[in-house]
Amino acid sequence: MTKRIVFSIFNGFIGQEAGKGMGWFLSGQKGGRAGRGKPRKKSSRTVSPKWDPKRTLAGLKGLAIACAVVGFFVGWHYAELALRAYAGQRAEAVNRPLNLDRVAMVNPPTWLDDKDINHLRMLVAGRVTADPLDRDSLSRAAVALAQSPWINGVESIERCADQSVRVQADFRKPVAAVQSHSGYILVDKASIWVAGPWPIERVDSLNLPVIVGVASAPLRAGVVWPGDDLKAGLDLATLLTPQPYAKEIRAIDVSARDARGRIKLMLATRTGQVLWGLPPGKEHPIEPDALDKLHALASFYSQNQRSIELPGRTVDLSLSSDVVFINRAVANP
Repeated sequence: MTKRIVFSIFNGFIGQEAGKGMGWFLSGQKGGRAGRGKPRKKSSRTVSPKWDPKRTLAGLKGLAIACAVVGFFVGWHYAELALRAYAGQRAEAVNRPLNLDRVAMVNPPTWLDDKDINHLRMLVAGRVTADPLDRDSLSRAAVALAQSPWINGVESIERCADQSVRVQADFRKPVAAVQSHSGYILVDKASIWVAGPWPIERVDSLNLPVIVGVASAPLRAGVVWPGDDLKAGLDLATLLTPQPYAKEIRAIDVSARDARGRIKLMLATRTGQVLWGLPPGKEHPIEPDALDKLHALASFYSQNQRSIELPGRTVDLSLSSDVVFINRAVANP
């Protein structure tokens, strides 16, 4: 229908202008009689009318307008087809999730294994669509990742030129493994449940300090594990982790309390134990402060063949600035 209208306009316009401007080209003129005498002899030459450039220009303009009209309708037709094809392709892309192999986690921590990393990648791939213009799906993926207890915050999720997606996140850093009834739970310095429960074999591979004897039960992953005993154990773990004898400490026991209900920390070794005493920052004025205890334990380590273990005995740091030995062994946690 569009083509018929265009050609009708074109033919009518060209015919009208041709009649006005170029009629002289299709016909000739005859001369008139001069007076009453004999008629003139007919000339053998045909006299052409004078050429009118204005009419020719008008005809060319009309031709140009007709061509422009035709071009407009033809271009509109093909543009409409292309737009419909693009809309269909984009609708398909919006409904198609991104392939897992197109998602990359940038610098994931070593304490997460490949299975954990793939879990995070699936969270992203399940929410990001294949449509390169769909920014809302990137936002949805960021929200999903932020809810993972492994992640402290999402720094960026960007779509690259090859349509892959790169994820940069701020991962939590576990500082200790806490014993629970179902296994060992990794916590960060703020006592937040980061990962787990894990078996002791996986915890051993991370070389993290182990805390046992926490009175309260954990709530859920991503939430602070309540209890001043856990905080006391984490504070002590922070002090002991850089020390050369840290590998000899099997666990930090936070279960003991004195007659006034104050926490008394104990370090369990393979064959003995070290009584640390009150938590770091809580010693004054009853016990030596944490730095004095560290100094005393370091001296004992050097004098005892670079070890803090005394089989069947307790090394007491709580009574004075010097190490005191107690001939009494307490069962290791």
